Amino acid sequence: MSTPWIIAYIIQWIAILFIMLIVFKLMKLVGQYVMKIEELENSGFTSTSPFVGKPFPDIRQQAVNSDEVVTVNAQIAEPVTLLVMDTACSACKLVMKAMQDKGIHNDQQPHRIIAVINRDTEETINTYSKKLSMMNIPLIISDDIVNLCKSKKTPIPNGFVIEEGIVTKEGSRVIDKLIA
Repeated sequence: MSTPWIIAYIIQWIAILFIMLIVFKLMKLVGQYVMKIEELENSGFTSTSPFVGKPFPDIRQQAVNSDEVVTVNAQIAEPVTLLVMDTACSACKLVMKAMQDKGIHNDQQPHRIIAVINRDTEETINTYSKKLSMMNIPLIISDDIVNLCKSKKTPIPNGFVIEEGIVTKEGSRVIDKLIA
């Protein structure tokens, strides 16, 4: 083998090692960014959330069989995880099924869980009520909060962690942690 070929071979291996070093550094940098983003999300930081850091809005509960309306903020005085679901939402039905499959029970959770659904037919409400009562999760029927989430363009199903009346976390990660 001649000297120019040996030099070319050495240069080729040096270039390959250099490229591998750059790829390794980039992978390490991306991993650090992902960890920082997860830390921010887990700490309750949601830059696009209109709810985080603010008092949770008033909820008006509607009775199943009448037009009676009651304000329900007394139920969220203690730290709670509030699940907002739309009865017509297929993802909400999947969340309910996942909660049942996992065997979630309110007594086993760090925060009390409260579910909110919109007013619908009595049959649909009774179905949700039965499933939630088996998990010891109270149900609030309120179009207000479901419509508020839709108007603020937040996804449904949505989860809120409320501590001392203030929303500390909001988003699908709250639900993901619950059913993970």
